[in-house]
Amino acid sequence: MPTDVVIYIFALCFIFGLVMGSALNCQAYRMANKKSWTKGHSICPDCHHELKAKDLVPLFSYLFLKGKCRYCGKPVSKRYPITELIMALGYCAILWRFDLTIQTLVCMVLYSCLFTLSLIDLD
Repeated sequence: MPTDVVIYIFALCFIFGLVMGSALNCQAYRMANKKSWTKGHSICPDCHHELKAKDLVPLFSYLFLKGKCRYCGKPVSKRYPITELIMALGYCAILWRFDLTIQTLVCMVLYSCLFTLSLIDLD
């Protein structure tokens, strides 16, 4: 494959990993705290303000807001960007190892499940 296509595929994989890391982190938090993980919106744990879409862009919102809530200014846990980054790097590592195969998809699903269970255990 041409180099630019490979870079594009890895960039998409990285972004997908960030998004999945954010979603699975939210799911783990809600499941550990006995809340519905299919309903409701994300909120600031301190001021309970409902977060808007611009506050939920994986990794980048944390960096642009300097790790603080846009509404109350209190620090946001480092867990969020770390888990998003770990998930993105894990997805890229799986893609690197298995290339574009069905095994890549299977490994990503397994990795996501195990990662989510680990986060629930941490909570």
